[in-house]
Amino acid sequence: MIASDVKFIMNGANHLTDAITTYPFAIFGHAWKDAMNGKTYPNKGDINIGNDVWIGYNATIMGGVTIGDGAIIGTNSTEGILQQKLKKDLIKKLLKNF
Repeated sequence: MIASDVKFIMNGANHLTDAITTYPFAIFGHAWKDAMNGKTYPNKGDINIGNDVWIGYNATIMGGVTIGDGAIIGTNSTEGILQQKLKKDLIKKLLKNF
């Protein structure tokens, strides 16, 4: 179930981080099409969503994220690669204490 106002940030939203600017001039085409020659935009990967997932109102799902079966993503939350790593580390610590 996906609530309203959920945003999926696909790979097209990536910006160069090793250039003089992060602005994607090449998207204008025409005279700008060669502005970023020799540079490649970072690719964080696909968004994968499992079965029986609930995504809350106004959540943001970033590129490269895998949301497993039965997951619940809270209202107004952001789900990115860093957040998933933090959650995994927290779960490991919690399970270690049991």
